[in-house]
Amino acid sequence: MNDYFHACGRGGLGAVMGSKKLKAIVVKGTRKPEISDEKRFEKVRTEALHLIKAGSRGLSTYGTSALLNLMNYQKILPTGNFRKNEFGNAFKVSADFIKENYDIKGHACYNCTIAANI
Repeated sequence: MNDYFHACGRGGLGAVMGSKKLKAIVVKGTRKPEISDEKRFEKVRTEALHLIKAGSRGLSTYGTSALLNLMNYQKILPTGNFRKNEFGNAFKVSADFIKENYDIKGHACYNCTIAANI
C-alpha cells in the first residue's frame, strides 16, 4: 500500500509478496541517499517531469484508465494475467464509462507528478 487509497497493483509484485506472506518492507535511516552527479540528475529529472506533465493531461483527469481504449484498440492491453492483449468489454472499465456512471472523488498518490483524479 502506498497510503489509504493506493496499492502497488502492476506487474504482480503484490501477489509475490502475498505468496511469501510478506506484510511490509520498512526502510529506516538518518542519512539521505547520495547522488553521484547531482547536476546531471537534476537535468534529467527536470526533463522527465516536463515530458510527463506534457503528456499527462488525460492522465491527471482520468488516471491510467485514460489509456485503456487506445491500448485495447491497438491490441496492446495486457489482460488475462498478460496472456492476452485485448479485452472485449474494455469500454466498461474505461475512463469515460467510469466518469459517466460513477461519482469519483480523486485521491492522488503522495508526491505524484500526474496526480490522477480517478
